[in-house]
Amino acid sequence: MRYPIESSTSLPSGVSLCVDADRNIILPNELISLLLAAREGYCWPGGTTRLESQKVVRDLEAEVQQWMDSSGAEGAWNIVQRVSKWGGNNVNSQSQITRADTSTKQAMREAIQRLNKIETPEKGLRALCDLPGINLVMASKIYRFCVPDRGAALDRHSSYFFNSLQRVTEDGTGRGATKFVREWSTAQHKISRLAIYTQTGFERVLREYLTVYLPLLRDIASSLNSSQKLYKSAVHDELTKWRPADVEMAAYYWWAHHGPR
Repeated sequence: MRYPIESSTSLPSGVSLCVDADRNIILPNELISLLLAAREGYCWPGGTTRLESQKVVRDLEAEVQQWMDSSGAEGAWNIVQRVSKWGGNNVNSQSQITRADTSTKQAMREAIQRLNKIETPEKGLRALCDLPGINLVMASKIYRFCVPDRGAALDRHSSYFFNSLQRVTEDGTGRGATKFVREWSTAQHKISRLAIYTQTGFERVLREYLTVYLPLLRDIASSLNSSQKLYKSAVHDELTKWRPADVEMAAYYWWAHHGPR
């Protein structure tokens, strides 16, 4: 069987992460420029404008926070339904979520409550993935909207971006910033996806997401903010601080337009 490559050389020259002797990350200007341009230019899905697309994200964040404040099972169900639709979940999975019964809605509520606690996001993600219509990719998007200051979405584009982003040490040694495992989505070998559809693959990807990917995105956001490399949202046209969710949005948008499948 032929497996897909897990990284690519598609990133522009100079776009990398530098790591000093104390393992602190340093963002080269090339990476900073790429992230700024991609976050400010973010537009998904195709056929919409920057303003329309970014306003949908901002409005959904506000709606999700209102539903979280309601603390009820119906609010949790609304969150899962809306994020699932925004995230492009397939028709069958979306239908399973829409038809959720009372006990499933309550399980959604309990899972989201766990996501919202610093100590228990893993339990929340696992609980969501046990529910009909939700896999790890969709669970990460729910986390992203529920807790954008700590969570971030993970999907085909963002995993490829960070697998390909080189982490370069002072001696010039480089390796991928993340090591997400990938597999072909069809027998025709046209599109690769995260290898989350076996228990072994799921555990490996979840561990990489929690212990490498999220800390990295938080560090990148912190570095950008501390150096005052803030971005301008198309919605309110003022300088805005980065969150892990914003770093992921920039990576997603850049790879969707420039990276291979």
